[in-house]
Amino acid sequence: MSDTTDRPSISEVFEQYAPQRTPFLAFRSYLADRGLLLASAVVLTAVWRLANLVPPYLLGRAVDAFFTGERTTLSVAFVPDAWIPEGLAGQFAVLVALFGGLVATQVACNVVRHLSWRWFQQSVLHDLRTDVYGAVQRLEIATFRAESTGDVMSVVNNDVNQLQTFLDDGAQTVVQVSTFFLVLLAVMVGIHAELTLLIAGFVPLMLAAVYGYQLRGV
Repeated sequence: MSDTTDRPSISEVFEQYAPQRTPFLAFRSYLADRGLLLASAVVLTAVWRLANLVPPYLLGRAVDAFFTGERTTLSVAFVPDAWIPEGLAGQFAVLVALFGGLVATQVACNVVRHLSWRWFQQSVLHDLRTDVYGAVQRLEIATFRAESTGDVMSVVNNDVNQLQTFLDDGAQTVVQVSTFFLVLLAVMVGIHAELTLLIAGFVPLMLAAVYGYQLRGV
């Protein structure tokens, strides 16, 4: 039975072949030639998320204009008043046109953003899998005495699959949540800037309290 005390571990192999590279810095090399594709995917995702926030606003303006006495004419942000006719039928037609254009924008952005993210994801994963396969081929025999080939490939595949999950879902979620937060913050500032600043001031205090609680728990 062979001695296994001198066999290197997976962590030792990583330190030997990547002593000064963090995962994030290593991943940046895969973004060098895909900056425009990534930027288009992010922008389209943000526009799609913004488009999903507009229907409730348009519905509220329609209710105020047609079903209450607060306004006599339809008024929509970023739409000049000269484009909105005075008659009820004309205002309703403008509202229908806005909803139709909004739906078309949502569909177009949704399709193109899915294609952009998928293209970006698959191109990155293709290069990553190729590089990983080459790195495994360059490992010394001693590595496979410590770990079986199946174990090494299992670790590699799991890491690549985790990255695939992030690029497929996590990155889009980050963009959508960030867009929603910025829009919500802008609306709150527009309604009442002082109250928004007062509420936002509690966020660092809450984070500090949570962090302190975690330290005490440890």
